[in-house]
Amino acid sequence: MGQIACGPYTHEVRTLLFLVIAAGCGPAPVPPDERQPPDPVRTGGDEEPPEDVPNPRALSAGATFADLVGAVRALDDHGNGDATAECLLRGEGPYRLEADLAVAVRPLPTPRSLHEEVSQTGPLRILTRWGQAGEGRTALAGLTSTPPPSAGAWLAIVVAADGIGLRTTDGSTSAGPFALGELGARLTALGATSAPVFVTADPETTLARLREVLRVVQASGRPIALAVALTDGIPVPDPPSRGEVETGLCTSAPAAPEGASGDMEPTAAREALAPASDGIAACMATASPESAGGGRVAVRFVVGEGGRVVHACATHDEIGDSGLRACVLDVVRALRFPDPGGLVHLAVPFVLAPDRGSVQRALCD
Repeated sequence: MGQIACGPYTHEVRTLLFLVIAAGCGPAPVPPDERQPPDPVRTGGDEEPPEDVPNPRALSAGATFADLVGAVRALDDHGNGDATAECLLRGEGPYRLEADLAVAVRPLPTPRSLHEEVSQTGPLRILTRWGQAGEGRTALAGLTSTPPPSAGAWLAIVVAADGIGLRTTDGSTSAGPFALGELGARLTALGATSAPVFVTADPETTLARLREVLRVVQASGRPIALAVALTDGIPVPDPPSRGEVETGLCTSAPAAPEGASGDMEPTAAREALAPASDGIAACMATASPESAGGGRVAVRFVVGEGGRVVHACATHDEIGDSGLRACVLDVVRALRFPDPGGLVHLAVPFVLAPDRGSVQRALCD
């Protein structure tokens, strides 16, 4: 999670504390009932989840992508999606699903034929635990917690019976169907990027073939995740609005309250600020793709009677996402300080940054 490091300060009528908070969004374990987006997509179907088995992660030598998605559903339904292997798939048949699961849509739909999608053009939409990117008619739901979101278009690899296709969330790349042997060269032609690659497949695609696709993507050095295509007719929520740009900024907020000055020891203030690390990490975990790269948000707030925060606003926000800004301000307002015996003004620049240190590899071997 985040770490707090205190820098220089001055202590007069106003106490200025300068902190840096590194907020992680990928590796922090998230309870299964919190992994769902705020407005979850529902399939509305009557399908029963797969039969529970002693070890849903174990997949046979002849397993298909439909079997893999069934295992994901069984694990997610029972809250067993967490994993620490830091890779997606192990073995060459039989297989083991090692992915740390972060299902974006519940219940997961049954995989469908991707015959049309492999040759379609235009953007597609990808939903993840961090938000979504793209506005295309075709939508994919992420299955794994890899990778954290990043700026730029997200790439999808569509594996179908008649070939492989490439699509991006901004529509800048559309290619297919082509043979598996061409995939490496096409990825190289797209250039180096830290943007994630989402791999989805036909239900009948064998894990042997999927494994070869994953091997090529892993060799390209790109972050990778698994996804499943949503069926037509499933309502997909609109991308979250960034809202009013000025909301929460000090230039548009009510003036700070006036009153007698209080006093607070810097050490006590630092200790009271410590819980902000986890709170801001949670904010980053729900950031939109456009904002998930992070940035600096400087907050000015006032601690009053009983140690409660009685006023908070942002003096600077280089991210520019009013929703993320509001989340940070809510974290600050929830803090509790020692009673200062009056009003104490604090200024804290928070540096929000995703932790990219736990990106999962495609293959475990």
